[in-house]
Amino acid sequence: MKTKILSAIVVLLTGGIVAQAQSNPPAKKEGTRTAKSAASAVPASDVAAIRAESRAYVTYSLARDWPNWGKLFKDDAIIQPAHATLQTGLAEIGASLKTIPLRRDWRVDPLEIGGHGDFAYVRGEWSHVLTPANQPEQPEAGKYIQIWRKQSDGSWKFVRDIWNWDLPVK
Repeated sequence: MKTKILSAIVVLLTGGIVAQAQSNPPAKKEGTRTAKSAASAVPASDVAAIRAESRAYVTYSLARDWPNWGKLFKDDAIIQPAHATLQTGLAEIGASLKTIPLRRDWRVDPLEIGGHGDFAYVRGEWSHVLTPANQPEQPEAGKYIQIWRKQSDGSWKFVRDIWNWDLPVK
């Protein structure tokens, strides 16, 4: 089963990249990011749902509302954070993310959403300001890739998430 899912993801990503490269004009630079208005095999209603879930992710995390935040992930989700080990499943992911210091001004910008069938990928940028206790604020920014899976009820959930920073290592 996992082999079939991983094969589908590889086909999804490579097929989506090839299709996008063949069908889209070159991306326009907007400030420091590249924005695409890419044609997608994902229906507009699903793109809107994924964007809404991305906003909910930020809202729940800022509020430290871990029960609702956890509902955005599949039980067997995997995250691959920068400067940390891979984490599998809600318990491990939740324990790890609960250790993140308080933050403010968190933005998640899904720049590209594509996919096919029950799978979608999101490429985007993020930024926030960490506000750790008794330390100076730490502005951070980076980019991410996510894989989402549509559920039988029509909702979308994270199955894979990887991100890193644009800031140089100090």
